[in-house]
Amino acid sequence: MIDLSLLAAILLGIISLSGLLVNIYSFIKLSTQKRPFSGFHKLCIVKLIPNSIVCFTFLVWSTPLCVLNPTFMTIPRNVNVAFGQVAGWGAYVLGPCLQVCMSFNRFYVLYFPVKFMKFSRLPFTNVSIFIAFCIAVVYTVIGLPGR
Repeated sequence: MIDLSLLAAILLGIISLSGLLVNIYSFIKLSTQKRPFSGFHKLCIVKLIPNSIVCFTFLVWSTPLCVLNPTFMTIPRNVNVAFGQVAGWGAYVLGPCLQVCMSFNRFYVLYFPVKFMKFSRLPFTNVSIFIAFCIAVVYTVIGLPGR
């Protein structure tokens, strides 16, 4: 009979590896297109980054912990906090911020199609991506262990 933690580790490894591979494949396919990227296209490409971070964290940190099944005291705290902050705050904050940007982008395109055809001097998509990254970095750095 298979141990429950081993079964959980196998399933977690399969799911996180397949998610990571799909995200990497999608990133390569979307970012190597020749034509200029629309705002939504840029948001989709950038959204793959936090998705990949979460899958990578589950693959390299959570899966081995499920296999080893250590006690709480034997897990290195600083490493655990670092993985938790990057995946749990950085990627999980960046993902929804980008989803909100995607929603605003789709709303703008659907309800103001004539204005969408005009080119703006201010790259709203790039600015919103930058702001989302800044928010995610701040939330990640706040929770990292002090030196």
